[in-house]
Amino acid sequence: MISHQKIVGIIALACVTALAVPPDAARAEITGFSLSRIEGADDLTLSDRFGTGASDTRHMINIADCEAYAGGSATFSVRVDDAPSGYVYGVAYAGPGKTCPTTHASFDGAVTDDCFVVEQDEELPSGEFSFDVSLDWLTGGDCDAGTNSTSRVYIVIEDPNLESTDENQQFDIIVDLDPPGAPELTEVSPGDRRLDLSWTDESNTDDVTYTVYWDDETLVESDLSGALSETGISDTGYAIEDDTLDNGVPYVVAVAAVDEAENESGLSNNLIGTPIETLDFWELYQSSGGTDPGGYCFIATAAWGHPMATHLNALRAFRDQVLMPTTAGQAFVEHYYRWGRFAAAFIAPSPVARFMARVVLVPLVWLAQSTTGTTPLGFWLLLGALALVWRSHRPSTTPHLPV
Repeated sequence: MISHQKIVGIIALACVTALAVPPDAARAEITGFSLSRIEGADDLTLSDRFGTGASDTRHMINIADCEAYAGGSATFSVRVDDAPSGYVYGVAYAGPGKTCPTTHASFDGAVTDDCFVVEQDEELPSGEFSFDVSLDWLTGGDCDAGTNSTSRVYIVIEDPNLESTDENQQFDIIVDLDPPGAPELTEVSPGDRRLDLSWTDESNTDDVTYTVYWDDETLVESDLSGALSETGISDTGYAIEDDTLDNGVPYVVAVAAVDEAENESGLSNNLIGTPIETLDFWELYQSSGGTDPGGYCFIATAAWGHPMATHLNALRAFRDQVLMPTTAGQAFVEHYYRWGRFAAAFIAPSPVARFMARVVLVPLVWLAQSTTGTTPLGFWLLLGALALVWRSHRPSTTPHLPV
């Protein structure tokens, strides 16, 4: 049995020990512990993707960066404004998909296949200190790995007297070495100094954008510096329409996908397109020797006896913007140009016919002015709505039988 005197002694010893080690000793305040900057060592330039500033929270390496950083290092600078006396720190980093233990500033060992230790149990300074990190270690050393993983840089601060980690900071670096798949270019349609492209993409499920390349010579995937291009395309179609295209010149066209890390896929299949000069209906009419000043609006010109600019401009805009984009509208315009001149020949010499034609055309001019600027679908919906209104107010042809 423990005597009364021994129990009192144990309690006293516990109290002395508690007074000797304050409860908050393991959590002394460390102020200003933060990343100051990241720089490429030995004049190596880091891309904006790396996130080199104190406020940057996203750090990334893509395939192009991996190749550019080969054999290089990055210098991390960290600041501690007020270091507690006697504290130590350690620095280590792990490659893609690897980790380091963070229990102690010694990292429980030296260099391993997973974790490279830079500093162990070094006295924690007040102010700024720096260390170098091998970029080959961060990237894994194989830029063709086709992987998307995360590497990590660790800073651990510890009070060695208590053998407990006080604070640690971890920087995650996304290492995306997995390029997107190439799309398939399906069509290149020529226009007047214009090429309309469309493609499909069954290789990529994540968000990607596209870059279109074109050149009047062969596109060489390993060297596209001489090709013209358009980047940041979010749709699966694009119209090349600028001063770089000449009618009658064949152009080689290809498309590449670009992921969020700005990795670019290989080129799609190449297609060739040759811009051609095109004439609208009025230009074609004039080039065939036509002299009508009405802009190919035969009936309207015949109805008023002269080209009414306001009315004709509305009708032309209606033709180009509403009718021509649709198959039904194109068929109507084609039939009008085929048969309209015969109607105009009948209307022109007859005052009565001209009056009746104006009566018919005025609502059409109003309709053209009302729908120009809308989508073709909007016009057909409006036309359908007017038809329904007319049908609902039309007198019934069903005989009313007496009851």
